[in-house]
Amino acid sequence: MSRFEPDLFVKFETRAIKDHRASRDEGRDIYKDVPFVTIQVKGQDKQVVCRKAKDEDKRRFPDEWDAYQRESQETITGTPVDKLGNISPAQVASLKAANIRTVEELASVSDEVLRNLGMGARNLQAEAKAMLEDESGKELEALKQQVRKLEALLNADANKEAFVQTKRTSAKKKKKKTATKQASKPDIKPDINLSDLPEPVIAQ
Repeated sequence: MSRFEPDLFVKFETRAIKDHRASRDEGRDIYKDVPFVTIQVKGQDKQVVCRKAKDEDKRRFPDEWDAYQRESQETITGTPVDKLGNISPAQVASLKAANIRTVEELASVSDEVLRNLGMGARNLQAEAKAMLEDESGKELEALKQQVRKLEALLNADANKEAFVQTKRTSAKKKKKKTATKQASKPDIKPDINLSDLPEPVIAQ
């Protein structure tokens, strides 16, 4: 119940939302914690609003926001543990109670922490490591594909440049050969027409 608006039920909560940019950069699904707010009119099940919390919500419902901040933990980025294929809701709750909220954190915890988590923790860690290795392999393959594409583009440009250079060299050789051939031709004097010569002058 909101102190300022008693007819409303208000609750802030954290939800794991996929970070598309980080997922694209890492080559695997990456999630981040985002605060959401649920606003419901009491007695009206259909009058419910649930969305990302805005600054105006924090100002409008300060008590609920303060309570949420006290309960919420530090915002983290990674793959939520509930994305593991063989994990139960109880195991998710146990991991979160131990401040292990992502696959990355689970994969890196010590043996002592695993013992404290109880039965099945080692299997979950093995699955977490396998997931990260699989995602790393996909990321590596994606990088290899990018390298192959770049190499293909570079080779295409190199082949194009080589073709242009060959054409230029061929044109220069042809031009030089033509000039040499013309220079080697003997000078041909034009025929002289005797009728065009002046008549000899006979001295008296």
